[in-house]
Amino acid sequence: MAWKTGQRPAGKSMRARAGAHAVALLLCLAVGAGCDNSQELTRTDSEKEANKILVELARHGVNGATKVPVKAERKTAFGIKVPPGELNRAREVLVAVDLPRATHGGYKAMAEQGGLIPTKSEERAKLTFAISEELANTFETYDRVVAARVHVVIPEKDPLRREAAKAGATATVMIKYTGLPADPPADGAAAPPAGTATARPTDPFADSPVKALDVQQIVARSVEGLETTNVFVTFNRTVPMAAAPEGGTAATGSTGSGTGSTGGDRTLLMQVLGVAAGFGLLSIFLIVLLVREKRRQRLAAAVEAPAGEVLA
Repeated sequence: MAWKTGQRPAGKSMRARAGAHAVALLLCLAVGAGCDNSQELTRTDSEKEANKILVELARHGVNGATKVPVKAERKTAFGIKVPPGELNRAREVLVAVDLPRATHGGYKAMAEQGGLIPTKSEERAKLTFAISEELANTFETYDRVVAARVHVVIPEKDPLRREAAKAGATATVMIKYTGLPADPPADGAAAPPAGTATARPTDPFADSPVKALDVQQIVARSVEGLETTNVFVTFNRTVPMAAAPEGGTAATGSTGSGTGSTGGDRTLLMQVLGVAAGFGLLSIFLIVLLVREKRRQRLAAAVEAPAGEVLA
């Protein structure tokens, strides 16, 4: 095969262009992958729980949180990713709101774990556990309830025991909730001086989302033979975290260091700089290819101009 002086074979030219396109594509992919440097904060099997986490993170000023579906063990889990600068703050928020919550089995778990020939004690234990889990699920549906635990004790029925000697069922309920924020002093009202005794409310858990009497009624009506007087209720009040002000920096705890919206702005700036640097490198690479192509065309034209000499 013969070609004119200064003219390259078509195969080499096509391979050179294909290689240039591949390098440019790899460079673009590398730049795009470098922009997404989020780290996984937690993972949950429930999409509803993942949405709750996103809501709480946004409410407390954690920017850039995303939900990513993850395939694991034939099931779809949901991972929560946040920028590296928001990781510490996001962990503090999850600890404060107790998310993601533990999954309660309830009646569904009892039905799925049934044995071939369950004993009477196993059936009784499963039923007691299922009732406790169902009651915990009920109390956790109230607003501001972080977690609920219910322990039900149902004594075994003994037909030989007298009615007066039979022990009744008992239950213990623990509810952890987020307290209401303290009301600021009214306009013009001076704050009490330090050391001044202030009147305490008669009920320290008056701001609980569910009252003790309601808890006793719900539990007593859910367990056969249980009286409301045998239901003990205890509360655990947590101090609410300060939500991030609009346009400001989220408040951090004593162990926080540089988290909040400042970290999110820094992460966004680094991403923008990474994109700009990637496009700059890509532009330089394309300019070099263009200059080399123009130079090759000029050399080919200079060789072909005097005489169209053909090489064998």
